[in-house]
Amino acid sequence: MTKFACAGAFAYAFVEVPAGGPGGTGISATELFKAAGVQWQAVDRATYCPNHSVPTVIFHNACETA
Repeated sequence: MTKFACAGAFAYAFVEVPAGGPGGTGISATELFKAAGVQWQAVDRATYCPNHSVPTVIFHNACETA
């Protein structure tokens, strides 16, 4: 994880997924989470980003990055 933040019931994390084998290159990804009780649950950005449910303060990083 290279960066994360939360606001209200949402959080995001920039994660690095390593390559599967020698010489391969990994990928960077953005994961969106929603509070579920006392835990964070990974959720589909396609559900929460288009309707602007994600708070403005984290919207760009949570919804407009790869």
